[in-house]
Amino acid sequence: MNRLFLLLLVIPSMVTAKLVEVEATGYGVNISAATDDALVAAVKQTNNTTINVNQKSVSTLLKENGTTDLSKATGKTFDLAANGVIKEYKIVSSQCNDDKCLVKIVAVVKESKETVIENLNRKKVSIKKFKGKSSDNFNTALEQSFTKGGGKFAVIENAVDEQMDYLIEVTLKKADTKSWKVDSRKTDPLTNRVSGSVMTKYSSIYEVNYRVLSGVTGQVKYASSQKSTSSRNNLSLLAKITASKVYEDITDAVFPMRIAAVSPEVNEIAVPTDGKTFSVGQKLKITAVDNTVRDPYTKEVIGYQTIKVGEAKVSRIDRKVMYATITSSNIDSIQTKMIVEVIKSKRKVDKKVTQPKVKFTEDKAESIVDSKHGGVVL
Repeated sequence: MNRLFLLLLVIPSMVTAKLVEVEATGYGVNISAATDDALVAAVKQTNNTTINVNQKSVSTLLKENGTTDLSKATGKTFDLAANGVIKEYKIVSSQCNDDKCLVKIVAVVKESKETVIENLNRKKVSIKKFKGKSSDNFNTALEQSFTKGGGKFAVIENAVDEQMDYLIEVTLKKADTKSWKVDSRKTDPLTNRVSGSVMTKYSSIYEVNYRVLSGVTGQVKYASSQKSTSSRNNLSLLAKITASKVYEDITDAVFPMRIAAVSPEVNEIAVPTDGKTFSVGQKLKITAVDNTVRDPYTKEVIGYQTIKVGEAKVSRIDRKVMYATITSSNIDSIQTKMIVEVIKSKRKVDKKVTQPKVKFTEDKAESIVDSKHGGVVL
């Protein structure tokens, strides 16, 4: 008798649990990856959580009675991010088409009363990397931003589209550094001494277009562009800065900052910082979500209309929480979960004072130059 057993996590004896048989479907670039995804789905639908799969090696699939029994394959370890154990599982069907595989399994999962849902709301993201000038700097910086971004995203490499919540596509629009020489040298006519120097000036720009697509439908959720400029020869640094800007845009679109608490007695709101940097005195705009915007053809939610409720100013900052004082609007109209946006200050542009050009005219009657004799009239 084949006993299929895969121990993922030791459950404390004090926690009561029961075994539940569930069916789950997984997608992947091969049978093994699709099976891992199906196991994640099985635990998730049973214990309202998810697991991280760490495949150390891939062994030969065993065939028994026309079915593939992966539980006998060695070298797989699964780390459960919550209380739950997959006792056994079997692949009931599998098929591959090009580089996409689909696997259906029946798994017996130990359902625990204690579940940790920390990872449930994490959005799975796949970043389609591009090639071009300083693309490695950009791709690495963007991936690191999502990995460290407050625990709200899980970056999956080599993923199938259907597995992801969002697909990020980036195209390089412009990456260029121009240089030119500026000669400020002057020669004194009396001493022949040369002053000044020849300097090299630079003008760099790094600009990308990006799109955020739904992994399930492939519909474009958000599209925009970002660029960074500099007067130095530092294209690789501009690529990293631009990647940070793209991350901020996408984060604000997917996870806008929301008010966590309202304190009417001190006229103050509390907002999680989510790893973002703020400074005391920054102005904030508070908005409330009004109507839902749906695609007229697919009926999919593509956005929301917002209404400005008031403004606030950052008063103090803790490690994970930013506090702001309401500067306009009544505190009673402010509610938790309202959206908070930073008001970008406009740069002051100094107007150049243009002086009128002075036209010099020669008055022959008053000229001190004797044109006939080549001298000066004394």
